[in-house]
Amino acid sequence: MADKYKGRYKGKNLNMYGNPIHQPTKKYKEGWNRIFGKKTMEKDFLEEAEKEKKELEESYQESKRQTAERKQKEKTESEKSQEELEPIDKETEKFFDDIANNTPNSGQF
Repeated sequence: MADKYKGRYKGKNLNMYGNPIHQPTKKYKEGWNRIFGKKTMEKDFLEEAEKEKKELEESYQESKRQTAERKQKEKTESEKSQEELEPIDKETEKFFDDIANNTPNSGQF
């Protein structure tokens, strides 16, 4: 089997058994390095950090704005529901105060 390669390679690219040794092409090497080679930093690390910091700050500000907006909306809804409730009359308020103070209301019992 090794004899069929001898004429083509003339001993240059054959191992000690006479089989051909793979000689990578330039395109093969470029592909290999792109996949497995050392990664180079394409952009400056400081620039990337500043960009990310800016994005986080914008996101934080937007979050604060939305929270304040939501709280304001909840507050107005709470005020509306409070207005819808009927006011408690004085007699009922006194009854609740007596119950809270654990004092029986002699007028009602």
